[in-house]
Amino acid sequence: MNTTPLSIGRLKMAVANKVFSSTHCPICQSTNLKIFKSNNYFFPSYSKAPEFYIYQLLLCDDCTVIFMDIFPDEKKLANYYNTEYRASQFRIKLKEKNIEPPIMIPWSGISFMRFMNFYQTVEHHVSSLKILQNDNIIDYGGYQGMWGYAMNQTYGCYPIIYDFNEAGINFSKNAFGFARSMVAKDIYTDIFSCKAKLASLIHAFEHLLYPVKFLTHLKENILEKNGYLYIEVPNAYAFAHADPTHAFTYNTYSLERVLNVCGFEVLHIREDGFPKLEDGHDNDRMNLICLARATSEQPKTIKQLTQKPLNLQKEILWNYQKLTWKIMLNRYKNIFVSIVRNIAVTFLLILSPLLGYEKIYNFKASVKKLFK
Repeated sequence: MNTTPLSIGRLKMAVANKVFSSTHCPICQSTNLKIFKSNNYFFPSYSKAPEFYIYQLLLCDDCTVIFMDIFPDEKKLANYYNTEYRASQFRIKLKEKNIEPPIMIPWSGISFMRFMNFYQTVEHHVSSLKILQNDNIIDYGGYQGMWGYAMNQTYGCYPIIYDFNEAGINFSKNAFGFARSMVAKDIYTDIFSCKAKLASLIHAFEHLLYPVKFLTHLKENILEKNGYLYIEVPNAYAFAHADPTHAFTYNTYSLERVLNVCGFEVLHIREDGFPKLEDGHDNDRMNLICLARATSEQPKTIKQLTQKPLNLQKEILWNYQKLTWKIMLNRYKNIFVSIVRNIAVTFLLILSPLLGYEKIYNFKASVKKLFK
């Protein structure tokens, strides 16, 4: 998206401003806040869509969550989700309207592959969770149901897809037969006809403006007793803070902290780099994978698995620097490989009239194997 001069000016003012309106952390209510700022080229802390929303980020020194100073208007946010946020790069603009393919390329495939993180978590780390064919599963922010389709193909269940996007919900119903899927009205109060064994939020939890309110509603009104919650979110240590729809950014400690506060016991949490986004910023720490269970224990008695970072901002900025060097080294490597391949192709073009097919084929195979 193009950035107007006015947006750039407002952006500079927002980033430079040392006065913020939030006086306490929305998670733990602490007043121990400070501005979080990153000028890293690959991992900036300013909005990638300033024409939609400009913000500055605050860091809570107590629970270590990073969050927007002022949240965007919820109606404006819902409209953005249904328009530009999920606009396809393959959109065709006509006189009367715009038309888009029925699936999001490549994001539908990425959503499908994210199922592997859940599968590995259940198979290797939390054996107590067994998904059965008749289990009720709700996928919050599931859009077109790709993650739910992977669940269906693996366990035979029919998840409920819950999303703001009406076209995505209709696709999940018509393509996959997820008949109970529904368009979101109010995620903090919407209920379903039956309690769920598992609720999932795959890169959706970071979008919630009121995570404590949602988790409380989820535990009291949505999940079965001792029901499970699966969350995948961007990792504050290894993901750019540039998405104006990400109200919060978590690390392992802050994610576990908010879950504990709301009565969830974390069974497993880890950093992970799958699937690759192929956007040049891929790394092995960019996602947090978490599986938790609702518990009747008092929040203060729940044992936390992760330790609090000593200096989160310093640690994040240092990790950004390390990731930046890796990205640049990888880019130079790709340039070198491309040059060598082009030299090899040129060599083949020159010698092809003199060599037979078998020799050319064997040479090409050797070059591919060398740079695989």
